[in-house]
Amino acid sequence: MKKLFTAIIVVVLLSSFNSFAQIKTTINLGLQFPTSDFKNDVNNGYGASLSFDYSIPFSPVSLAFSAGYNRWNFNDNNPYSKGYYYYNLPLMAGIRYFSGGSNIDTYLGGDVGLAISANNIPGSTSSSNFIYSPVLGVRYKFSPIGLVALDVNVRYNVIRASGSTTTWFGVNAGLSFGL
Repeated sequence: MKKLFTAIIVVVLLSSFNSFAQIKTTINLGLQFPTSDFKNDVNNGYGASLSFDYSIPFSPVSLAFSAGYNRWNFNDNNPYSKGYYYYNLPLMAGIRYFSGGSNIDTYLGGDVGLAISANNIPGSTSSSNFIYSPVLGVRYKFSPIGLVALDVNVRYNVIRASGSTTTWFGVNAGLSFGL
């Protein structure tokens, strides 16, 4: 009987522990501003991302997983300026620290991963390189339990390739949905 009682207590504690975990899905659209040498070849661009945040129970920290698409048209400084563009597909994992505000929740974090980069210039090939990105954002919860929130963030993206670095600053906004 004592073992059964202990087993029931363990099951109740574990199930209540898991009930505090939350997964949020966020869809963002944004403007992407090239920096450094990258701005010499491309105009301002746009992007979209889909991310999943897993909130660690009893902690202001969450784990983030995301996939995105960013695109820039080549500018007049580039011989391929008419109708050609550069794009990348970042696949990243990261961490976020949330302030824990009631309706307005700020966060700071960082992501690392793989960026698949290419362009539509004839004869060119794609490449996969290391990407990292610090992020600063805010979520405005439309309800006290925060099932739907407005997410606005800024991030500085860096793709490291052999012999070159591609950098840009992104301003993104979208909706976050709790599950």
